[in-house]
Amino acid sequence: MRVALSKVLAIDPANKQTAYVLFDKNTWEIYDKGIIPNREFIEMIEKGNFDKVALEIIVNMGVSGRTLFETAEYVGIYTYITNTLQKPLKRVRRTDVKKHFKVKRSTKHKKQPSADSQIRTSLIERFGEVGTKAKPGYFYGFKADIWQAFAVGVYAVDKEKQGD
Repeated sequence: MRVALSKVLAIDPANKQTAYVLFDKNTWEIYDKGIIPNREFIEMIEKGNFDKVALEIIVNMGVSGRTLFETAEYVGIYTYITNTLQKPLKRVRRTDVKKHFKVKRSTKHKKQPSADSQIRTSLIERFGEVGTKAKPGYFYGFKADIWQAFAVGVYAVDKEKQGD
């Protein structure tokens, strides 16, 4: 009997810290989330407490600089660790996440909210409210790049379910 691999570690890396969400791809239950320094994240990922990884990768969009290259190094480190642990890896481009969540671009005549804001709104519409301390919702405790990490994971799971 084959056990279904359901724990997804969704990752939004950066040059100094990494945002992540660990969730169940079948029930969408969130087990853990956070933004932590990259060294701590390396220690966490090395434990292999997940079944699959959805990792946002760097795509050339005409931007360069030290932070971009440092982030790319961490993408490589996380890929190496995932491969060493022999865990499935879905490399995800930000542009694909934007298309998946139908992010609209601003035009000269019509200003749109930021891509992050549009993605956040889509996630809330799909899964539920943020909530408050007194009445926490599905996304209670989400902030900053944790939203993008989860969007990467949702994209990867949706694509897998579609057979892509």
